[in-house]
Amino acid sequence: MTVTTRIEAGFLGEVTLAAGADGLVAVRLEGEKLGRGPGSAPDEVPGASSALDAAAEWFASYAAGGRPDPGAVPLAPVGTVFQSTVWEVVRSIGYGEVVSYGRVAREVAARVGRPAMSARAVGAAIGRNPLPVIVPCHRVVAADGALTGYSGGLDRKASLLAFEGAVLAEDSRGRVRVEAAESDR
Repeated sequence: MTVTTRIEAGFLGEVTLAAGADGLVAVRLEGEKLGRGPGSAPDEVPGASSALDAAAEWFASYAAGGRPDPGAVPLAPVGTVFQSTVWEVVRSIGYGEVVSYGRVAREVAARVGRPAMSARAVGAAIGRNPLPVIVPCHRVVAADGALTGYSGGLDRKASLLAFEGAVLAEDSRGRVRVEAAESDR
């Protein structure tokens, strides 16, 4: 059984949190595509748990401009071994840091003992992240700094990055990008 609660999280609006017995399984942001990942199952019931309490505190701190400890919330996302490895790497991206899909792919490859990893495969796993913001997939951008894919929409991704101090600009092709983002060397 999955228990859920809804919280107000400042500029993020209403956030739905879902937890199972082992920890937080899903975060759904207001206006986000629903039905993605665990926590959107019919066995959800409103309730309480220590994981929901920890996540609510985490979001309150984040929305107030704090830098809450990424390890403060027990997480139990459901995914493949590959997805879980990608999410662990993404969770380690620091507040205000922006990295490329290629950099995440190199880190995942190193963790699993492979010489290389597809940035597209990593991007697909990131797109299945059931815990946005806490597992900060918004901090992953294209090699040239362009904002790409986000289940909550690119406007929300831009808002999260700007909130964390990233300088955003529109490039010559009309795409929003992070100024001085790391290259994919």
